[in-house]
Amino acid sequence: MRQIKNTKLQNELIYIRKLINNQRFNDAQKVIEQLSDYEDNYLLKFEIGYLKYQQKQYREAFSIFETLSNKSNKNYAIFYMAKIKLLEEKYDEANKLFKIIVDNNYKNKNYALLELAKIEKYQENYQSALEYLERIEYEDNQLKNATLIEKANIYTKMNLYEKSNQIIFESIKTISEKNLLDKALTTSSINFLKLKQYDESLRILNRISNKNTQTKTIQAKCLFFQNKFISSRKILEELYENLDIKHDVNYFEIIRYLSKTYMKTNKIKEALKILNQNVKKYNDFEYLLGLAYLKNKNIEEAKKHFFNAKEDKYYQYDAIKQLLFIDIKEENYIEAYKKYRLLNENDYFEQNEITKNLKNNIYIILSSHLEIPKANNNLYSTRQVYNYQDIVLKNYIIESLNIQMDVNKYLEIIINNLNDDTYIENNLFDHYIIENPEKKFKQDFIKISTIPNTKKILFIQKCDQFGYDAYETEEVEDKETKYESQIEKFNKRYAKKLKK
Repeated sequence: MRQIKNTKLQNELIYIRKLINNQRFNDAQKVIEQLSDYEDNYLLKFEIGYLKYQQKQYREAFSIFETLSNKSNKNYAIFYMAKIKLLEEKYDEANKLFKIIVDNNYKNKNYALLELAKIEKYQENYQSALEYLERIEYEDNQLKNATLIEKANIYTKMNLYEKSNQIIFESIKTISEKNLLDKALTTSSINFLKLKQYDESLRILNRISNKNTQTKTIQAKCLFFQNKFISSRKILEELYENLDIKHDVNYFEIIRYLSKTYMKTNKIKEALKILNQNVKKYNDFEYLLGLAYLKNKNIEEAKKHFFNAKEDKYYQYDAIKQLLFIDIKEENYIEAYKKYRLLNENDYFEQNEITKNLKNNIYIILSSHLEIPKANNNLYSTRQVYNYQDIVLKNYIIESLNIQMDVNKYLEIIINNLNDDTYIENNLFDHYIIENPEKKFKQDFIKISTIPNTKKILFIQKCDQFGYDAYETEEVEDKETKYESQIEKFNKRYAKKLKK
């Protein structure tokens, strides 16, 4: 009779674990309550602890596992005690508990090594994490896949995106566990996002069965970089409205990109609101607040936040750059030149072609007001850019905008509309958005860039109501990036024609 009862208990325990794994917690609790005759049974107590663990009632779960940690099968209780400490980000305590399992060579030693690798990863000790993974002896295919996907995840943290993807693609066909498969696909989608292959990242995301906060945030970021700002904003707004999100590791990125989408779609008040609500918690938002106040034409507030952002390692030089732009707008050319030299001395302008072009444009403006040494032989003279003939601009309008109306009338309408109502921002140059004088459809606008505090036009492009190219392909990553390179092309156009 006792043997039958034990067999019955074993079957019930298997059934309880199945209910818990399927998140049928209430049903699992009902079955447990029906087994009150076995309340002192170690395995039943363990399942009760496991139920509490899955319900995220960690304090109660830890207490149950702790009472079991002196029994004969204590290694599994210790394992979950360590898992709880890991979830609580108490890494030293988790480390000690997992090492008890490893040092005593318990049966779940390899799984403990996997968790120790995660602890090192969370603390950004990536080489140590990889060393723990190398010590794992594969007991089965599940452990092998879990180890490989963890290794891929660590490579992603190390910015080795292609190496990470290679591991994922080699192992993904043999993964049957849904959660592990979703983790692998999520990691791969991050890799493609970082590699700027946004369509591929979105395609991978569509294969994930459980769309959680992280995957939705990745989706929103992909859409943002594809200039689908409204679609990106809607996803981020939905995430931000979720009250539980404030305890999510993605909270910072959600606010960051939501504020950017607000600025990209001219919802400046909304951007200011969420940034001001969170700037005390995240100092990183000082720079974004400066940008938002700049777009709101509150220059003094913008300067205050850019000055604060100078203390931020990540945004330090970007903040100095924005303060330089404001100095030029306010005609404080000596202060602007000091900041220009500071950026130059710290190789800020040597990052890529865009920053090199920016250096050229700053020099062009400053050299028209100050006697400053020429930085290199590739810089155009101020005279070449400032003193172009009107025919150069008119030919450019005819060629690039393909207008049918009289070019003189077209240019007159533009110049007459360069005012406070159409002014949108200063980003080294002054920028305006007006309706296309030769309007052909509803969303037909043009963006005009001028030398600061003048109506001297440097560049004109067709755009939508937000100032982004109405005919641009969705694959273009960053409108501001493209905009600066086009100014450089326009500078070259002037220089080329004037040399003739």
